[in-house]
Amino acid sequence: MQSQQLFTFRNDGIYYHHTLTDKPIKNDFSFLSHAHNQIEFYYFITGAAQFVIEGSIHLLVPGTLLIIDRNIVHNLLIYDEDAPYERIAVLIDPQLFPAGFDEISRDLRTGYIYGQPSASRREWLARSFSVVEHSQVGDAGMPALIISLLSMILAEFSRSRASSVSQEPKGDELVLSIIRFINEHLTDDWDLNDLQNALFRDKAYLNRRFRQIMGCSIWKYVTRKRVFNAQQQIIFSKSISYAFSHSGFNDYSSFYRSYKAYIGISPTEDLRRRIP
Repeated sequence: MQSQQLFTFRNDGIYYHHTLTDKPIKNDFSFLSHAHNQIEFYYFITGAAQFVIEGSIHLLVPGTLLIIDRNIVHNLLIYDEDAPYERIAVLIDPQLFPAGFDEISRDLRTGYIYGQPSASRREWLARSFSVVEHSQVGDAGMPALIISLLSMILAEFSRSRASSVSQEPKGDELVLSIIRFINEHLTDDWDLNDLQNALFRDKAYLNRRFRQIMGCSIWKYVTRKRVFNAQQQIIFSKSISYAFSHSGFNDYSSFYRSYKAYIGISPTEDLRRRIP
C-alpha cells in the first residue's frame, strides 16, 4: 500500500492532510479503530469504503462529509482494494473556533454524516478545500484560513441541516447493544461475564462480532474509552487523582500504563503541559 500526501499542514492545534492511497489494503485500515482528542472533519473523495462510528456503519459516497467529536471511536472498512482511496481529514482543537460557533459545533460534531451530497454541495466543498491547499498565505496564515473554512462549513451545514436528506446509518444491533452497555457502565467495575449475562449471549461470540465491526476487542475498546474519559477529567478538574478515581480503572499502575500507551505521555506530563 502506497499513500501520497497531496497536501499537509500541522501545528499545535490543527492537523490537515489530503491523502491518496492507490491500492488500499483492507487490513491496513479495517483494524485501526481509533479516536482523537480533537474534532475531526473527514471529507471522502474517492474509493469504496464504509465508516464505522461507535458501531453505526455509514456507506461513503464521493462528497460525504463527517464531523466526529473528540473521543468518539471510529474506523474505516475498505471493501474494494482496487479502488483508489482519496480523502481529506482535518483535526482541530474546538477552542480554536470563534466563540459564536461553540453551540453549532457541539450540535454537529457528534458523528453526523452528510450523505448523498448534491452536485452543487460537493462542488462547493471541493472548491473550498482547494482554496486552502492552493493558498499562498504560507504557514503563518494557514491556521486562520483553515479555521475560517471549517467555521464556514459548520455554519453552512447548520443552516441546511433541517432541510437536507442525510443517509441513515446501518447499525449492527448487537454491537450497538454492547456499546450502550459500555457507555452506561464505563466507570463501573465489571467484566465480560457481566456483559454476557446482560445481553444473554456468549462472551466469545460477543467479542468476535464486536471485533468484526469495530476492529478491536471489547476490552481494548473499553480501555481506550476509559483513558480518553480520564484525560477529559484531567483537563477539566486539573487533578490526576480525581481523574483516576472516576476512570473505571481498578489500580493506578494499569491506569498509568494504559494512559501512556494511548495518549503517548504520562498523566503527570499531560497535566503539566496544560497548566500555564
